[in-house]
Amino acid sequence: MEDFLEDNANLWVQVFAEFETFIYVSMFEANNEMLRKIFLESKRIHIRMLYDFFSNHRIKEDDLISSDLLSRPVDLSASISGNLRILINKSTAHLTLARGTISVPDSDYIDAIKSIFISICHFIKEIDQGNVNETYKEDLNDKNVMGLKWTVKRLIHRFTDLNQMSEVLIES
Repeated sequence: MEDFLEDNANLWVQVFAEFETFIYVSMFEANNEMLRKIFLESKRIHIRMLYDFFSNHRIKEDDLISSDLLSRPVDLSASISGNLRILINKSTAHLTLARGTISVPDSDYIDAIKSIFISICHFIKEIDQGNVNETYKEDLNDKNVMGLKWTVKRLIHRFTDLNQMSEVLIES
C-alpha cells in the first residue's frame, strides 16, 4: 500500500481506511494532554469528512460521496448538531476569529459519532448485499481492500461491545 491514502487510486482503500481511522479516534482517549487534543482534532476532521460522504451532497465537483459507490440509492445520512458543525468549520478546518468562542456539549460528539457509526454499518451491509456500482466492483475485491474491510468489521464489533450498541452489529 502507498504511504499516504491520497496516493492510492482505489477508492475503496480510501473509504475503508477513513472508516478505520474514524473508529480508532472515536474509541480511544489519550492520557497525555497534547495527544488528547490531537485525537479531538482528528475526530472533528473525520466527523466532517464522513458526514459529507454520507450526506450525498457534493460540495465540490470531485467530492466522493457514498452514492458514487452504490448501484442503488440508499439514504445513509448521518446527523450532527448545527453547533458541532459550526465548531468543526470554524475551529478545526480554518483559522478564524470565531476560534475559542464556540463550545458544544460532549453529548453532541457522542451523538454524531454514533450516527456516523450507524451509517458506516449500513453502508457495509449494502456492499455485502451486492449493492455496488459496477464501475468499482472489481476494485472492491483487491486484497488491500478486503484486509481493510475485515479490520473495519472487527473494529465495529469492538465498538458496539464497548458502547452496548447491539442493534448495529454486522456479520463478520
